[in-house]
Amino acid sequence: MIQTVGNHLRRGLASVFSNRTSRKSASRTDSDNMADGEGYRNPTEVQMSQLVLPCHTNQRGELSVGQLLKWIDATACLSAERHAGCPCVTASMDDIYFEHTISVGQVVNIKAKVNRAFNSSMEVGIQVVSEDLCSEKQWCVCKALATFVAHRELSKVKLKPTVPRTEEEKTEHSVAAERRRMRLVYADTIKDLLANCVIQDDLGSGLQLLSSLPVASLSSLHTKRKTSSFTGLTQQALSPWEMGDTWHLLDAE
Repeated sequence: MIQTVGNHLRRGLASVFSNRTSRKSASRTDSDNMADGEGYRNPTEVQMSQLVLPCHTNQRGELSVGQLLKWIDATACLSAERHAGCPCVTASMDDIYFEHTISVGQVVNIKAKVNRAFNSSMEVGIQVVSEDLCSEKQWCVCKALATFVAHRELSKVKLKPTVPRTEEEKTEHSVAAERRRMRLVYADTIKDLLANCVIQDDLGSGLQLLSSLPVASLSSLHTKRKTSSFTGLTQQALSPWEMGDTWHLLDAE
């Protein structure tokens, strides 16, 4: 009887130690995978999936670009706000090239993450993939880069820096600073060119230098403002002159 109890105790202790060893090896394997980038997810990453319905399409039965841009902006803004911890607004979006069209019944998968954060602005990378549920095929629709600015009414925003983990994140983090510099140079160049251009008023009664017109006149002549409610804020479509001023503010950070 005593020998039988002793055998059971030895077996129980052996199983306990083996379980501890297996848990340690499993945790060590998980940490190694995290270091290699396997099983790691960026904390700022946001994913959105949308089923394309007839109300989302144009006259050709394809997903309209405006609807897709709306989904892209919403996903990217959520990623920026996740990192900033406060409301964010869209400052600009780089050129987008659409490689494929999307039809009714297909699924749009949008993934966004913050590539790099500066003082109060940040660059967000977006990838759009379309999926056909019947054939299980997937294809890349487009990739985009957007700049968002954190907005807090009562205090000045100072964003925490992003910490890249994988090799891809490190590459995007280093290139984001150069892309930001190029955007600022581009905005300054456009503003200088427009300041020296001449325009003809609506009545055709002569030419005027753009630099001699007040900003309010420029806005009324060349832009049609449109507002859209998003994340509790009101976004306005900026004119090229106002966008130049916005980039000057970002550059002054």
